Amino acid sequence: MKKCSGCGLEKPLSEFYKHDAYSGNYTSMCKSCLAEYHKTPTMRKKQRACRLKLRFGMTVEQYDEIFETQNGVCAICGQPEIVKNRYGWARLSVDHDHKTGEIRGLLCQKCNSALGFVNENIPVLQSMINYLGRFK
Repeated sequence: MKKCSGCGLEKPLSEFYKHDAYSGNYTSMCKSCLAEYHKTPTMRKKQRACRLKLRFGMTVEQYDEIFETQNGVCAICGQPEIVKNRYGWARLSVDHDHKTGEIRGLLCQKCNSALGFVNENIPVLQSMINYLGRFK
């Protein structure tokens, strides 16, 4: 048994996560309190900053600068993000070159997915444009 630092209740060890850094130790908060903690606005901001740094090597300020430069819209279609997640409107996705890691801009999820589906293959994209042009 262990006392949770979040709710203060005494719970079985199965209600706690094993702490990776120390063998035999468990997290101070139970699984349910830890899940709620990770949903708080402060924690979400920290997670976002961490994700941007780890995935793209950029800061929240750099993201915000690109966002302002693009006037808050997708660099391809010129529309704001229209996808919602459980927290509200999703943020524009960071588009980057997968070989060099260079950040190209911010894209809505539809445009980001479209590039991914064709593997950023320019001849395929040109062929799609030509195909659509035949029916205009």
